[in-house]
Amino acid sequence: MDIYLKKTENIGLMEGKMGVALFYYEYARYTGNTVYNEQADNLLDEIFDQIGKIQINDIEQGLSGIGWGILSYCSRLRRNS
Repeated sequence: MDIYLKKTENIGLMEGKMGVALFYYEYARYTGNTVYNEQADNLLDEIFDQIGKIQINDIEQGLSGIGWGILSYCSRLRRNS
């Protein structure tokens, strides 16, 4: 998966880095392995670096999906604390 992520410019929810970041956060919680949290954090940094270039607003590839992903992650953090 890491090779795909290095090649892709897609930062969206369904086929891009946002979806993978959410997966890594969930997998870190499931396994207890913080390495996956670090990978997800790195992906979010990449997403924030590229977010100004997005011209799509849909849920699959655009800003709506990235926003939904961030809200989803934050709500899980709140529930688990």
